[in-house]
Parts: sequence; structure tokens; C-alpha cells
Amino acid sequence: MQVALNGPSGQTILESTVLTIGSSPDNLLVIDNVKVSAHHAEIRPEEHGYSITDLGSIHGTYVNGERLDFNTPRMLSRGNSIAIGDAVFTYVVEDEPQIQSPLSAPTGQASSFGTPSSDDETLPAQTAYGAGVIDMLPGAQQPYMHPVYPGSIPPGDVGPTPGYVPATQERRKNRLLLWIGLGLGLLVVIGLAIGGYFYFTRSTPEKTLDAYCRALLGQDYLTAYNQLSISLQTTERESQFARILEAQGRITSCTHGAANFNGTTALVNLVFLSSSGQSSNSPVTLTQDSGNTWKISVPFPPTITLNTYCYALTNKDYQTAYDQFSSLVKSQVAEADYATNESQGESTVGGISRCTVSDVSESGTSATGTITFFAGNGQSGASHYMLTNEGGFWKISGIQ
Repeated sequence: MQVALNGPSGQTILESTVLTIGSSPDNLLVIDNVKVSAHHAEIRPEEHGYSITDLGSIHGTYVNGERLDFNTPRMLSRGNSIAIGDAVFTYVVEDEPQIQSPLSAPTGQASSFGTPSSDDETLPAQTAYGAGVIDMLPGAQQPYMHPVYPGSIPPGDVGPTPGYVPATQERRKNRLLLWIGLGLGLLVVIGLAIGGYFYFTRSTPEKTLDAYCRALLGQDYLTAYNQLSISLQTTERESQFARILEAQGRITSCTHGAANFNGTTALVNLVFLSSSGQSSNSPVTLTQDSGNTWKISVPFPPTITLNTYCYALTNKDYQTAYDQFSSLVKSQVAEADYATNESQGESTVGGISRCTVSDVSESGTSATGTITFFAGNGQSGASHYMLTNEGGFWKISGIQ
């Protein structure tokens, strides 16, 4: 039995060693794609087959369309589809070929079904009385049954032919009214069907947030990102948006209320909980685009920005931390200089072991909040941050 992955670049045979997958050249299966992490996933031999594990990638690993949890092995089955970045593979299990003898019917023996005997007599096409056979009464000179031709009058008859009903003008009128009624009824049904289709398929804020919540629960960050407005997508790249969501931990619950409309803007309260214990309960702003589709224009409250910044510093992810700054702060401090300063500062206190966010308040397009840092050497300290709403995302604009 041979087990392999069939993909865009051909077939990769799975053996008794671990198959590492990622964009870095040190992997056994290298996928050069921006959506593939350096060490994205691995396929490991097990007692009864092979398992695949996502190693904490940003864009995720999908088996049959379902995103895998981080660092959680999933057994593979024959025919499974594996999506990593833009590359799709098929898990193939090839068995040993078996020789089968063809089945054939014995020669010289005809089937006993469906073949009429040559001795069978052909029955007349019709055997009903008076149909196909003209019976003569004893002593009669003419056939017993005369054919009837509707619409014609035999010579010598003065009355209507028995069984013949002439079409009258009244019947034509009734038939015309029937067809008109059927036509009008059909138009009403078609109109109702078209109206119902547009009613049930029209975009609403609630439908947009339903799709957003399903994507968050499934860690499908691309679908969640597609629910954002075009202006938001211009401000924030998909990878930055995904890192904000990953900083919250896996979303375990996501619900929303009904929309409150104000012209072309809607406010809907969104509540979600994460596996890390973080939660958010705040209104989300939605607007209609040029195609009358509702899109999210302000997806997160200021608390999410501060939680993301806290998470990034705890994990020494200086790029994600730097992404939480406003454009004004970024114009004053380069990312490389910021990363160097943070690294040197954390090394003097033994790194940041954890941090908490508190006292967040929002007023219009500005907000404030506090982050308390706990260092590896046992020390702690609080910093008070100012935030500004920049293109729909809350960004850190300074420290008080």
C-alpha cells in the first residue's frame, strides 16, 4: 500500500518520517506562497495511517474545508482534501491491484425471459367488442355498429348526429376567460416569487454579522476580513487583521443583537468570548457600499487594540505591537528601531510575563486605557495610553 499527497507540483510519497510543510527552505515540502507560514504544518505517521497538525499558522490549514485547531493532530482518511495557502492536496491511499475474472453468461444458453416463442400466436391489436372486428347480426344486411363522424351529417338526416355537440360562441368566450384568468394567476405567482427572492436574499446588517460570527468561530479569518468595508481593507491588511483576532485567542462564542439604523449607518451590539478568557461587548458600526451591501466599518472597540498590544509584547511579537500604533507614531519611530528598543528594555527586567487591560473609556474618535505589565523579575508597572479612531480601527496615538 502506498500513501501520497497529490498536489499542484505532482505527487509527494509519505514515508515513515515526518513530512514538514511550509514556506521556509528547510521543510521537506516547500510551498512558496504569501499565505503559507515558515513552518506551517506537518504530517506524521501513526499506527493506523497519518495525521496532520497545524503548527500555529496565520492563515490556517484546512481538511475538507474545516480549519484545524492549532497543535491538534487530525487523522487523515482516503480522499481528504488538504488546503494550505492557495495550494490544495489530495490524500491518496493506493491499494495493491487485484485480478478479477470477468463474469460471462454460459454459451449456447438463451435467456428464458423477454424472448417470445416462435409458436406464440399474434393477438389482434384490439379485441374489444365492436373494435377491430365488425360483427354482423343474424339476417342483417348492414354492420351492427355504424361509425360516427363528429361534425358531419349523413345524407338524408334532418336532425343532429347522435353524440355530436357543436361548439358555440358562449363556450369559446368561457374558454377565453379561463385562459385570461390562468395567465393573470401565473403573473401573480411569478411576481410573488421574484419579490420573495429579493426579500430573502437582500443584504442586512444582521446577515453580515451572522457571516462574521461564523467565520470567527471557525477561525476563517479570510471570510471575516471580507465582511469589512473597502475603506477598512485599504487601511488594514488581511494578515494584520488576522493577528488581531489571534491575539484574542480562539473565539468560542459570538452573538449579536438587532440593528439600530441611522440613515445608511447601523449599530449592532456584538458579544464574543475567547478561549483565553477575553471578551468584548460593544456596538459594531456597519455601512452600505455602492451595491447596497452592508459591511463592517468599525469592527473592534479600543479594548481589542490594547489587548492585542499586550499579547504581542508578551510574545515578543514586535511587528504586531507596532501595527497597533497610529500613522503619526509610525512616522516618528521606525519599526526596526521600535523592536530594538523594546527588546533591550524587556531584557533588563527579564521580559514581560503577562499584562492586563483596564479603565478603557471611549469618547467620539478618541479613547484612553491602562495596561499593567508584569515583568519576569517580579516587578510591575502601569502605562496609560491614548487612542484614536483611524479609518475604523482604534490605534495607539501616545502615552500619558
